[in-house]
Amino acid sequence: MNGNISGRTGSGRCSHTNGLTGRPHGLIASLVLAVTLIAVWGPSLSYADQPLPAQGVSYQEGIITAVHQTTFEIDRRTYGFTPDAVIVDEEGNPMEPSSVLVNAAVKFHVKNEQSDKIDRMILVFPK
Repeated sequence: MNGNISGRTGSGRCSHTNGLTGRPHGLIASLVLAVTLIAVWGPSLSYADQPLPAQGVSYQEGIITAVHQTTFEIDRRTYGFTPDAVIVDEEGNPMEPSSVLVNAAVKFHVKNEQSDKIDRMILVFPK
């Protein structure tokens, strides 16, 4: 029975294996790993991981020259906030509209359809 088993080599391995054995499993494992990593890390961005409103948007700069009950002035031009306005400090911390004070430096973005409505504002505090 030693040499009569055809298809066997001396090492006990089957001699009819080809070079592709094991590769499909490795490819599938790599794809599963890639999909898992994307699923786990992709949507897990928190607000802190998101860029500040200043990135990717062109901002105007100015000084608050007056604050009224529902509007305010930047360099003597009157503006209001859109209902969904985002107001932050330079570090990205959320700020309330009441933080807008006379003589404060600001960077702001005016909503495209309404030139007197600000949808993003960064308050710049002296350092």
